[in-house]
Amino acid sequence: MISIIIGLLLSVFLSLPVVQTRLAQEATTRLNEELGTEIYIDRLKIVPLTLKTHLKGIYVQDHHGDTLTYMKKLSTSIL
Repeated sequence: MISIIIGLLLSVFLSLPVVQTRLAQEATTRLNEELGTEIYIDRLKIVPLTLKTHLKGIYVQDHHGDTLTYMKKLSTSIL
């Protein structure tokens, strides 16, 4: 019973855009360190029921310092 409650609380916690954004920023920080690139994401929101992903403020720079891409908004489906 306790594991079900913990699972439900964890799923609610992970569905919050603030938490999703923070996890995405942590992931990009690790990628930046490993690959020598600069990747930034201002906001991430994943809608669990539809599996749609909404990203805002995406910036990707290569190891030479050149901008590969910048997007104000990107929406896509995980599927």
